[in-house]
Amino acid sequence: MKLNSKGLSAVVTTVILIALVMASISIVWVVVQNLVQKNLDQAQSCFDIYDKITIDKTLSCYNTSSGKLKILIEVGEISVDEILISVKNSEESKSFKIKNNTEVANVQMFDSSTIILIPEENSGIAYLVDLTSAGINNPLSISISPKISGNSCGISDTLQGIESC
Repeated sequence: MKLNSKGLSAVVTTVILIALVMASISIVWVVVQNLVQKNLDQAQSCFDIYDKITIDKTLSCYNTSSGKLKILIEVGEISVDEILISVKNSEESKSFKIKNNTEVANVQMFDSSTIILIPEENSGIAYLVDLTSAGINNPLSISISPKISGNSCGISDTLQGIESC
């Protein structure tokens, strides 16, 4: 008996094409899943930080004679790696990156310590920012942006219209 080689060739070609399509779909799926998972992890670390990292608006103020800004940052049930404090006036803005156990130019703890600490969960810490040395006069707003689990988050709180103290 003689086999029909043309018919067998079409079946083999179809099986190979199906196998190539399945392999391609698997590769694309793995790549897309890894990208989505990475972005999802980043988004989850910054999700729902509103009202968990705030500026105490009643105790934060600007001393016009000394040029120092007192800012009290409160942290709720969340662990923070670092905090970016941005101060704006009508002409410019300056940012100060607050990290644990570091010194930050123009920033000190309220107790005059130059070694900066980050508030732990369910606590708050007051900082003094020397705006005169930083080149900012008459601040109009303060905003804070945390870094959580290695991911920089957006602005979590803003204080407009800073009171004098």
